[in-house]
Amino acid sequence: MSSASEISSKPLASPVLGEVLARFSENVLLRDETGRFVRYGDVLELARSTGFQATRRCLVMCGINNDIGGISGYLALLAANAVPMMFSPTLSSEALDALIAAYQPEYLWLPQLDADRWPGAARNASSGGYALVRLNNGAGAPALHDDLALLL
Repeated sequence: MSSASEISSKPLASPVLGEVLARFSENVLLRDETGRFVRYGDVLELARSTGFQATRRCLVMCGINNDIGGISGYLALLAANAVPMMFSPTLSSEALDALIAAYQPEYLWLPQLDADRWPGAARNASSGGYALVRLNNGAGAPALHDDLALLL
């Protein structure tokens, strides 16, 4: 992890969440049953990464489990001002394809093994066993209202 001063050098689109992540950067944010943990600063660093910064005001479908990698990515997407759309990682391929066709997300945040389903898609980032997959270049993606922050 980078130092707090290095982390705070790149502005985020969500300044309130970014401020909280920076203020508590050395504190543990999440810990799992195995003792593995992630700090607030780790999520901030992920949010400030080039791959996550590219998601600003883009719809990102998130198929995450209740684990550190999935939750860290979700929080980093919020901090980067992406618009996450949550879906169950156990959703059938047919149902997922229907959601993708209907909502036309620009990105997916999902376990790396599931990301292999889109071999030609660019992987913008990966962390904690998850991958940020870019499905398209935004062509045909619906415009998102400025107040929209999350789709469930």
